[in-house]
Amino acid sequence: MRWLGLVALVLALVVAAWWFAREPRTAAEHALPERANAADVVSSAPGAASVVAPTSHDSDGARVAFGDTPVQPASTAPAVAPELATLVVSAIDELGAPIVDFALLFESEQGLSVAATFAGPERRWTGPQHSDVELAAHRGERGALELVLRLADARAWHGRATVHAAGRETATLELALTLAEPTRTSVVLPRLPVELYGIVCDAEGRGVAGIELEVRSAGEPSNGPFVAANVDRAQSDASGAFEFALARRAYATELVTRPPDWDHVVLAASELGPGLRIVLRPAAKLSGSLRDPRGDLLGVARLQLRAAGTGSREWLEPALVVSDGRFAFEHAPSGAFELHVWRARGPGRWAPAVVAPVTLESGRARTLDLEVPELE
Repeated sequence: MRWLGLVALVLALVVAAWWFAREPRTAAEHALPERANAADVVSSAPGAASVVAPTSHDSDGARVAFGDTPVQPASTAPAVAPELATLVVSAIDELGAPIVDFALLFESEQGLSVAATFAGPERRWTGPQHSDVELAAHRGERGALELVLRLADARAWHGRATVHAAGRETATLELALTLAEPTRTSVVLPRLPVELYGIVCDAEGRGVAGIELEVRSAGEPSNGPFVAANVDRAQSDASGAFEFALARRAYATELVTRPPDWDHVVLAASELGPGLRIVLRPAAKLSGSLRDPRGDLLGVARLQLRAAGTGSREWLEPALVVSDGRFAFEHAPSGAFELHVWRARGPGRWAPAVVAPVTLESGRARTLDLEVPELE
């Protein structure tokens, strides 16, 4: 049994040696709870130490700061208020009523160019066209347009504002936009005098209502750069009277009307002016038959009239598709035309077969019988 005692003594010596040889723990380590792996532990006692437990990245061990106030993150400096300049423009007519639809162009001496359009419920912004200007807000009330601009390099912008409205005179204002207070102004835009107006009547002088008319324009439109207008339209009232409120005679190239039951009317620019009298005449009629080389009525075919003349490209509607070889244009205009006929080459496919010249007179019917060759 003596050997058992010796073994026990040796084990006791080994344990004692290991105990005294290991690195002693610090006071801070004894103060930490077992599960405070990487958390900051702050005692609630006054003046106690703020203890930070070491992490795998903290090779220097725990850090203890006695009586120190925890460091607060640096506060963010307040944002600098943007430098805003406000321009408010109101447009009224000659009677003082607000104009709902108008456009504004502001051009400054510094090279700023800003355009905006106020059209009823739609407020459209074009630009800015300057690197130092930014749109901060854009809203409008009835008859007023408000622009709020952020200005970067200047405390004031001096320039000229041009206000346009369709069918009205253009106003030009000298303005200065500053950061101190909004720039507010009001402009009067009187209606332009109507340059193209008249009456539509029949051969007996009776007014014809509901006739659609178009004036085609070329060159610079007269109603401002913000309203693209190549065609202005009007309709005759119960007495046959009509007027083009927007069309300017200087830019008009022709007036066209194609009433369904009347002959078409085309007036050149040299014929346009105030007090036009447009006399409608009955439409022409073209009918006939299509036959194959054997004399039998043709089956399916397509026909359409095209205005004759060198370089003419105007196809007249409607195009007819017939299945029994007989056709009729009930309301055709007068003049020289070409009747184009196509034969069916397959489902949805047409091949040109014949072109026949034809002259039509207002109020008269014309009959035309054509032989249509076989397709090659």
